[in-house]
Amino acid sequence: MVLSEPDECAEGAKITLKNGAGKVVDTTVTNNYGDFKFDALEANSGKYSLDVEYPGYGKQELSVDVEKSINIGTIFL
Repeated sequence: MVLSEPDECAEGAKITLKNGAGKVVDTTVTNNYGDFKFDALEANSGKYSLDVEYPGYGKQELSVDVEKSINIGTIFL
């Protein structure tokens, strides 16, 4: 995860994982590289949403479909 400008890693961004029903499954924060992961998800466990929050950048929501271990790529705030 990186900030739009000046293209810096978004360390400490709060990531909230919600299941298809909107229930919070897990939360984490990004590391100093802007990376995060959720280890306790099973393959083919369905659709989830990620709420991404970082001070000064508001809140962003992304949808993911977990079929296997995935890399959702770079998220720009």
